Amino acid sequence: MTAAGTLPDRTLYAGTAAVAVGVAVGAAFRNASTYQATSSAPSVTTVRVSGSTVTVTSVAEGLATITVTASGADDSTATQRFGVTMLAQTASKASQFLELRRRIEALRARESRN
Repeated sequence: MTAAGTLPDRTLYAGTAAVAVGVAVGAAFRNASTYQATSSAPSVTTVRVSGSTVTVTSVAEGLATITVTASGADDSTATQRFGVTMLAQTASKASQFLELRRRIEALRARESRN
């Protein structure tokens, strides 16, 4: 099984409602028997899976990488990841943009080391 495409990074605001993210999977993966999702930083965001939809819930400001794994009946797996940046709601648009840019660069640097 192979994952189709990539999931885009998300920017959310701490304290806001949960956001549902659909998982794009290849044709061989459409009938996956299970989906699992984990957050690299549960203190920043939590995740829940229902079918092939991952619901991301904000906890606090910070960065997290969400890893989604789909498993087939034949024990094959495919994994997709996306970054989540949680920002405070009170910051100005300019400061939010600069903070987001800094955090994305930090996340990309961390991901490239893995």
